[in-house]
Formats: sequence, C-alpha cells, structure tokens
Amino acid sequence: ITTPHVPCAVLSVDAQDIMGTHIVDVGGKLHKSRTDSQGIIKRDSLGRVLPEATPSPMDQKGEGCNVHGTMIVKMVPGNFHLSAHAHGELLPAFFPNLDMNVTHFVHDLSFGTSDELSLNVEGAATNPLKNSRRFAFLPDNVPLSGEFMVSYEYYIKVVPTQYVNSRGEKFDSFQYVANSNDVVGRYRLPAIYFRYELSPISVRFTQTRKSFSHFLVQICAIVGGVFTVLG
Repeated sequence: ITTPHVPCAVLSVDAQDIMGTHIVDVGGKLHKSRTDSQGIIKRDSLGRVLPEATPSPMDQKGEGCNVHGTMIVKMVPGNFHLSAHAHGELLPAFFPNLDMNVTHFVHDLSFGTSDELSLNVEGAATNPLKNSRRFAFLPDNVPLSGEFMVSYEYYIKVVPTQYVNSRGEKFDSFQYVANSNDVVGRYRLPAIYFRYELSPISVRFTQTRKSFSHFLVQICAIVGGVFTVLG
C-alpha cells in the first residue's frame, strides 16, 4: 500500500481486534520504503532503495511511503489502519492543521500464505483490491483541517477456502469481498481503516480428472455417431 502524501517518518500501521489486541506501529515483517509524491519508490544513484530512516524526520517532508510485507492477525473480527497515531509529536511539523492527505494505492492485499488457489482456480477472489486507487480531494471552499479531511474505511468479509488438487493435496487459503466508504468528520486525524471479519461458511475447490474409461466411452460415442451419419 502506498500513501504518496504521508511520509514514512509519520506513517504507522496499527492493528486491533475484539480480543483486546492493540499493536501500535506494527513492525516485524512489515516494512516501509520512501517514495516521491507520485508514489514511486526513491532510489540512490546506484538504483538501491533509500533507507527508511533519515538524519532528521523533516528530511522526508513532501515524500510518501510504501508499506509492504506481512503481518499476523487473529481469526476474529478486527482492523488494521494506516495513519499517524504513533507519531503524534511530528504532526505539527508535517501537518500543522492536521490536513493529512490519505490518498492511497492498494497494490496488493491478501490473506493467507498459499498461492495454490489463485494459481489453479480461475476467478478466485484472493486479491480483489489489487491495484485499486483512492484520491482524497476536497472542494476548494472547504478549509484544510483534520476534521474536514477524507478518511477511508474498507469492510472486508474473509471466506476460509480450501483447494484440493488432483493428487489429494490440501491447501488452505482465503478469499474475500470488500467495499469501502469515504468518511469526513468522523476522525480527528485522517486514516485508512481495513475492517475485517471471517465468514462462518467455508468453501472447498476440488480438482478432479476424468478416468481413461470415460475417455474411451466418449471416443466410441463419437465413432458411432460418425458411422450413423455416413450410413
């Protein structure tokens, strides 16, 4: 996910669920890369990605941020969100009026670790938000302050799915459906929320192959049809 107008020095990914888990600025296998204001990852003269940290956070003013990697969530309703909740001390310098623009690009968002479902089942909804873009613009007559800036809420229904190949090997995966709303005035600080819950219904895809005897029966039927037509 890329936020071209929120720099890495300010951006945080927070996660919480109904079991009481609340993690601020998730780390681990979740990483951030600096981008320009168009969302393109910044690199040095040798083509290497610039380090996330800079001598001063203000060196990143006017930049954006790309968040990539994986995070673990429990199989209960919850949410993860992108905002600046973990770095409130930097907000006056970057966004003095809390006028944070959370325009964002979702390059990839999926649940689970197996790719077998998406590779073998055409139309499997494992990544329906892939390459979606949302632009947070307001009319010219609206003041630029946090209470008037646009936030986003995604509502995701996750469906546990199992794929069984022709050899009987089982792969657990997840599909999901999603919709989203633009929200103005609900949050003091703009944010991008991904609210998810698991469906109580699971789906199974089973790959089967027709037997050789079935193939022979079809051949015989075709040959018999030909003789019937030719008399």
